[in-house]
Amino acid sequence: MSQATPQGVEASMPQQAEGCLGASDLPTLKATNGGKKKAEGSAKTKSPKVSTASAARLVIQRVETAILVIDAGPPEQQVSIGAGLVVYVCFLKEASVGTVAELVDLLFRADLLCLPNEDGSANRKVCLAQFPQDVDLLVVPQASLAGRLKANALQFHSLAPKPEAQELYRRFIEDLRAKAQAEAARVPGRKLRVEAGVYGNLQRLTFSSPGPFTTCIEI
Repeated sequence: MSQATPQGVEASMPQQAEGCLGASDLPTLKATNGGKKKAEGSAKTKSPKVSTASAARLVIQRVETAILVIDAGPPEQQVSIGAGLVVYVCFLKEASVGTVAELVDLLFRADLLCLPNEDGSANRKVCLAQFPQDVDLLVVPQASLAGRLKANALQFHSLAPKPEAQELYRRFIEDLRAKAQAEAARVPGRKLRVEAGVYGNLQRLTFSSPGPFTTCIEI
């Protein structure tokens, strides 16, 4: 049994400078009393800093069934899924709208699912976009994924502020559902369903897994 904790639960490449230095940009040499020359007006350029910090973390668990209690009530409220993936998500300080788009794309192009080969040999891995059967996704906001161990204590300094993280989570679920609907339409009869936990709520999760498949992804 796993429990989602209360909570909720990007880096860009620098552009190359355009243009070249002109004559007016070159340093001017001036004679000094000692016969030495020094440069005046030397242009000092600094390379733009590129952030290498992570923007989000995912933990993905393949399941046969899963039930998430999103409100203990009374009455108790829960969401459930059949065969598919449980996706824990955490947004960090570097996260942006671009992070959301990257996560949605990643979930559909990464080889996270398996299909048996026709000859009965070992299963082959396929991505969600190419999976021919129905698939359910259950997204659980999980702030504890931001934890870093320092000495013997877990610290969460990299976690995005709650208002920003909550909005990113809302957008993530919205975009994920839209993507699932569009991808499902490509294969007649296939269903791709997305269920989600409530950001900030204490939630209780139970699931049945077909095997030890759990993977962690950081972007």
